[in-house]
Amino acid sequence: AAAAGLPLQPRYLVLGCNDTPEGSGLFSELAMVLAALELYERWRPGCAGLRVDFGTGGLYYDAAHGPNWWTYFFEPLEVGSPAGARLHAPELVEHDVMEQDGGRLPLGRARDLVGRHVRPRPAIREEVDRFARDAFGDAFVVGIHFRGTDHAASDPRVPWERGREAAQAA
Repeated sequence: AAAAGLPLQPRYLVLGCNDTPEGSGLFSELAMVLAALELYERWRPGCAGLRVDFGTGGLYYDAAHGPNWWTYFFEPLEVGSPAGARLHAPELVEHDVMEQDGGRLPLGRARDLVGRHVRPRPAIREEVDRFARDAFGDAFVVGIHFRGTDHAASDPRVPWERGREAAQAA
């Protein structure tokens, strides 16, 4: 558009969650947010910013806790400015592409984006710190994400014993 002499109007993303009956898990939604943050940081001429508003759908929505379930776990997230931009709420297919892209980010880049933009709510941080202190004390701990219930239709279930044996062998 700019080559044709037309000004490029950047988009300001309003990120919703996957609110289909299947939904997306918390870490899939976080991956989608990370991909949108990456887009914002890498392509400022086309992306004026973003705001996370997961609304009243998805797997974690609870009317008793408010209308944006992102804020049940994290501080509100908004970067950039919608001024002069076109508001854009990604459709489900765009959401799913960003979810996959976020899952492919190099670990260091994902850690950087989380460290600068994603802030767990104080009550969540306190609960995690209390649990870690009570359960592990000063021990060095490695966490393993063991998928046991979701993705059962698309991925073969790995027995817990096999996962435990692999961790002990490492």
